[in-house]
Amino acid sequence: MPHIPVGFGQAVFTFKVAGDNEEMLTTLGFATDADTSAERTGVADLFFDAWRDNLTGMHVSTCDLNRVDVYFGTTGGTIPSTSTLPPNGGTGGTGMLPPNTSILIRKLTNQAGRKNRGRMYVPGTPESIVDNVGLLGATNETSYNNQLELFRTQVLLAGNVTGLRILHSDPLDAPTEITGFKVDPKVATQRRRLR
Repeated sequence: MPHIPVGFGQAVFTFKVAGDNEEMLTTLGFATDADTSAERTGVADLFFDAWRDNLTGMHVSTCDLNRVDVYFGTTGGTIPSTSTLPPNGGTGGTGMLPPNTSILIRKLTNQAGRKNRGRMYVPGTPESIVDNVGLLGATNETSYNNQLELFRTQVLLAGNVTGLRILHSDPLDAPTEITGFKVDPKVATQRRRLR
């Protein structure tokens, strides 16, 4: 887990695929002014709502966004909070690529260097959107990029989230502002080392 400074948080999107016992996670850092329990729960629900409203087409109907856990940085450590909304299935069809294959979202910043780049993996990728060499196609790529901008806008306009950030493990590194998202044109796979 990265270092979460005071005034910042990390949203952990938790997905569950029918028939699979393991949950899949993707994370997103943010700046926040939430300081009450109700405001923190509101932030968790905000991230859940924004995903449900804009990004469910990126995963199949058997892949649920189960919940969003958020962790807030304080002077005494982190404070967790969890979304209160029921699980929500994807709208991207029914045929899913293997679980080690996902849509890759790049977190864009105005900073140079490897530590100022980030990415999110979206599980439950529909087979129907990917061609035989793993490309999403220009239409899907454009559509997803537009949906990501709607997601970003919804989160930033709703209150208590004042910006999206890449959080770092080194406490001396300030969080990096995320200025946008971009879907990679090719699906990503999890690489395992063979020994």
